[in-house]
Amino acid sequence: MTFEPRQLMRHVEKLCDLSPRLTGTPSEAAAADYTAAALERVGAEVTRQVFPITRWECRDVAVEVRRGHQWHSLRALPIGHSPSTRGVVEGDMVVVEHLTADNPALRACADKIAVVLGMWGEDAANLDSLARAKPAAAVFLDDRLPSYEPVQDSLPMGWVDKLRVPAVTIPYFEGWDLVRQPGRLRVRVDCLVEKGESQNVIARLVGSHPGAGGILLSAHHDSVAIGRAADDDATGVACVLELARALASVPRRRDVWAVTFGCEEHLSVGAEAFVREEAHQAHRLATVINFDSCGSLFGRTRALVTGEPALQRWVHRQIARLGEQVVVEADVSPYSDHFFFTAAGVPAVWFYRTNFVGGRWYHHQALDCEEVVGPEALASVARTGFALARELVRSERLPYPRRIPDAQLERIRHLERTMATWPPR
Repeated sequence: MTFEPRQLMRHVEKLCDLSPRLTGTPSEAAAADYTAAALERVGAEVTRQVFPITRWECRDVAVEVRRGHQWHSLRALPIGHSPSTRGVVEGDMVVVEHLTADNPALRACADKIAVVLGMWGEDAANLDSLARAKPAAAVFLDDRLPSYEPVQDSLPMGWVDKLRVPAVTIPYFEGWDLVRQPGRLRVRVDCLVEKGESQNVIARLVGSHPGAGGILLSAHHDSVAIGRAADDDATGVACVLELARALASVPRRRDVWAVTFGCEEHLSVGAEAFVREEAHQAHRLATVINFDSCGSLFGRTRALVTGEPALQRWVHRQIARLGEQVVVEADVSPYSDHFFFTAAGVPAVWFYRTNFVGGRWYHHQALDCEEVVGPEALASVARTGFALARELVRSERLPYPRRIPDAQLERIRHLERTMATWPPR
């Protein structure tokens, strides 16, 4: 089966034109409408799953530093769901090199502006330590993405109430200048935070033996609050739509579920809703094949396998037969929609592409536009995902045990506990 790069990019461009697709906004709903219409055209049964979220929008943000008698503006973005400053807050800066409870620098932050190197990690207690320090505001430098552009960072939905300090990000290298030449800071944040809704688009292609379970193809149609979000995750949605089209004409023993999730950017709220509310379907799945940020023009395609070693070996053999260049690795990751399925015991393969050791240099920035996507690279990912899906839907028996190894499951349970919004099963 061939996948036309131009057709994949057409989906990417259509979704980019709706951007930013911030969860709970009309633009995210329009993206869901687009994926639903595309899936209906291939003959799938399409339904919607609506779920509650806390939505947010930024109305104003500014950061200024005083050097001498002059105030200089720094580029800034709010942390998702940041409280508002209700005007401008001003104060001396305190450099906090790591946001942990045992950092003595936090004790000097009261009523000042905390400049934090790095983010909050995978433990909600780190945000509690910031709240206890009672700074007037916090300015974060995302050390995962050293850049001259500000990065849009968001909280897990379950952590929204823990961010009790107005918080912004500034470009990493502007932060270096700030620490090198410290000065008094002004911060202004005006965010709307209110109850809202997001939605999943759920499509089903029925197999000849529904009792054999099914496979689920997934991506997310929402985005962060800036940019066109071409790679994150219009590329993944394009793969799901085109794989569903191709699999519609393949003899299928198993069901195929093609799902585009909402609210992934707040750590897979849509996927969690699906696993909890559609548990009878989720627990019958043979595997999840997830596509997220899989179109980088230049880099390496990776397949992250959460499941038994036999699944990893099988994935490696299928890719080797295709002759595609894919790094197959076994690990657990909470940073895409497959995670909740693995927490429910469903094996998963996540396809993504990296272009430097930290991931993608344009991640969650205005730079994530069509120009960073490689049509041929995206077509290669689609071919690879299709090869796995076709074998699974046609097979009478799974070529691997349908379970998660104990070591991976222990890591999954740890993440469920520390990331607060995910109560362990």
